[in-house]
This record gives sequence, C-alpha cells and structure tokens, in this order.
Amino acid sequence: MLVRILLFLLFTLLLVACGDEYNNRVDQADLPEPDREIIEGLTTEYLAEEVASSSFDHKVFCTDHSYGVFEDDEDLYHYVWSVCGEYNQDLEHLSGASLPVAIIFNRVDQDYRIVDHRIPRDGSYNQDDIKEIFPKEVAEQFRPDVERMTEELERQVEAYFESDKEEKS
Repeated sequence: MLVRILLFLLFTLLLVACGDEYNNRVDQADLPEPDREIIEGLTTEYLAEEVASSSFDHKVFCTDHSYGVFEDDEDLYHYVWSVCGEYNQDLEHLSGASLPVAIIFNRVDQDYRIVDHRIPRDGSYNQDDIKEIFPKEVAEQFRPDVERMTEELERQVEAYFESDKEEKS
C-alpha cells in the first residue's frame, strides 16, 4: 500500500512539473546596443511583411514591444508582442492582430538574418504553445499596453498616407 501511495505521489509530481514546462533552452543575449537596434529594425519590417501580410492590395503596419533578445548555441530569438493592422488610403482599419511572436535569427559574424518566426496557435493550444515557444520570464511579462501600441500604429498610418499624398501633389 505504501508503494502505491509513493508511486501515485511521484506520478502526480511528474505531471505537475511537466505541465508547467516553459522554453528554458535560451539565455538572455549580451549584445551591444547597435546590434539590438538592427535586430529591432529587422523585426519591425519582418512583422509587417511576413507575419501580418496583407491579403488585399492594402498597406500593413506593425508596432511591437520587445521582451528581449535571447540565444542558444545556434540562433538568436527576439521575443515581442506585436500589434499589426491593415489599412487602406482612406485610413480605414480593415483587419488586425495582437499577439506574441518569436522572431528567429541566425548570426554570421555581425550580420543578422531572420530565418523563421513562431506564434502560438489559437484556442486550446494557445497556452501550451506559449510555454513551448517563450521562456517563462518572458511569458510572465505578457501584459502589453495594446491601447498605446494601437495609438502608435495609427500615428504611423497617418504619417505614411500624409507623406504619400504630399508626394503625389
């Protein structure tokens, strides 16, 4: 009877420990500020072109909040919360998304290249995917100020279409 109880407790402990398994295979990257700025710039461009690409002939804008750059033996990971929106020339917001994204970089010397990205799936897979993709210290910070980010996005949209009108005049 004691063996059964011990086995039950061990099994329960394993389930609890495995159920809270975050991506702990990466460490905070120690990068100089110019490299961080390059990575952040590449991330913003990539989000608009690849993660939130337009299904129509409209313009996609993105803004993001960085939770840091991490690394493993092979790659760099830039963890962000992204707010993207698709707009037309009348400044109508046609579609959008707000989600966490892991942008994966390769580094060759001081050259950075985006090789992939990962986003959590919707629905019942979301929490498991977040745990798999993001380190716990990053996932626990996911409280983006989406309202502020959306305001920044709208300023980008207005500035873009205003300069576009000026160029055509």
